[in-house]
Amino acid sequence: MDALIKAECKKFVGKVEKDFYERTKKLQIDIIKVTSNKYGFDAFQAFKDYGLEEDDMGLEEELYEPAKKEKPAKKEEPAKKEKPAKKEKDPNAPKRPTTSYAYFIRENRSEVAKEFPTEVIKKLGEMWQDIKDGPKAEPYKALNSKDKVRYKDEMMQYTSLSSKDG
Repeated sequence: MDALIKAECKKFVGKVEKDFYERTKKLQIDIIKVTSNKYGFDAFQAFKDYGLEEDDMGLEEELYEPAKKEKPAKKEEPAKKEKPAKKEKDPNAPKRPTTSYAYFIRENRSEVAKEFPTEVIKKLGEMWQDIKDGPKAEPYKALNSKDKVRYKDEMMQYTSLSSKDG
């Protein structure tokens, strides 16, 4: 019984070895085909260097055109919603009011630029954070209030003119 099992095992191992050898050979051929196509070296010489016979190489067309893998089908993407067209800005419309922060920057930019030439905006932002709720920000807030009044007046005139034209 042992001799029978050993014989069957040898057959099985022989089949596995043969299958392994064939798969390895095919893999080597595929690798050579792809790399020769990609890097432009002589694939025939590479086959010979690996000890493969010319009949193992396959057709010349296959050698220089590696098999392409089939890509999975793309999923249909939902149609993108088109954004509504942006309104054109009327050049005659009044300019929006300047913020108190903008007034602060106009006044202090040159001084800060002398001290911190590479971090002007960063330092101005830090300075504004320190004073924005305190009494030092009042002059800038007053300028902003005046500009808001100007904007409201100009807007009233603009809307009354545009309603008469329309």
